[in-house]
Amino acid sequence: MATAERKPIQTVEVQPAIDRDISSARPTETRYGWCPYAPINLVGPSGTPALYVQPHKIDSGSGNMDNPYHRVLPKNQLIAFPTFAAVENVLSPDLVDSNGRAVSVQGTRTITALEAATMVLRNYSFWGFVILNSLQGKEQSEAMRIFKVVQPFDYNLGELENELTFGALERIEATEPLVFGDYTVQPLADDAEREVARRLAGELADGASIAYTLATSVLNETESSMTQRFAGGNGKVGPDANDIRLAKELGRELPKLIGKKDELGEIKEQMGFLVSREASRADRERIAELEAKIASMENGTAPVAVPPASEEAKYPPIRMADPVTVNGRKGKIVKPFFGKFEIEFEDGSVEKVHRSEITQ
Repeated sequence: MATAERKPIQTVEVQPAIDRDISSARPTETRYGWCPYAPINLVGPSGTPALYVQPHKIDSGSGNMDNPYHRVLPKNQLIAFPTFAAVENVLSPDLVDSNGRAVSVQGTRTITALEAATMVLRNYSFWGFVILNSLQGKEQSEAMRIFKVVQPFDYNLGELENELTFGALERIEATEPLVFGDYTVQPLADDAEREVARRLAGELADGASIAYTLATSVLNETESSMTQRFAGGNGKVGPDANDIRLAKELGRELPKLIGKKDELGEIKEQMGFLVSREASRADRERIAELEAKIASMENGTAPVAVPPASEEAKYPPIRMADPVTVNGRKGKIVKPFFGKFEIEFEDGSVEKVHRSEITQ
């Protein structure tokens, strides 16, 4: 990949907001982490952080602002974990409601840098997340400067092994500014910083190795599953978005069967569009053709004969608001579903049925 296509590191300095009580925090308490596999989503199903490991607000130097790392920890970036006061709802020891139950009030709890980084490590070490002990106790500006020499770009996972070994060692030994087009990284200041950078490169390489192994395993499993599916068994029709991303990052070509998946997706989109617009006779003929093709591609069967227009014409257009009956059961259409309709019946059950089964 050409240097111009890579994204320079854009790490955010994470200093707890200045209106928080951080009197117990010292700069040397700051820990640093890094994850090469994917961004880490910290938010749970309720929409609030499931892993509370970053302050909600940070000091931007000119006032408080939302911390972009409060909800997601970025991939391939240096992540600072400061000690901060977490704002949480706690049960008051003094206040009770009319039923004598403790009332929930807003309180604070100190989360140390080590506690926060360790929580992420417990949950995401299998993604290659590592705590960077080589940078512990350093001011964020100094840690960031060293990090950028070791990893100046957001490299693809397949590039990291080479960049964190041969590439990093060359950059560490440099005494002149490292110029990458219009992007410049300052060289390390002395031998002490070079020693820190070498240890940092080793830590990053360890995490990258874990992530690479996981990515390879995920893609191998997808290929095996796709092969089983197209041989007539159960399995994935094609790769998902994560598979496609990993294949690109590893420079790995996905099976040629993927073409069938892409074509199948396009066909199903056409089906959904035609069904949803209360198809004309010409549309119904096209729907029948697409149904036959989908059956052939998904089940490995030969395409079925397309019903003649006169046969299809006996099914009049059906509107979403119209009441329908299926085998004597009354219900309403919820949505079209690739040649079928999803029906919600009066008893609360939901089923997918073909148009031929529906009467009005």
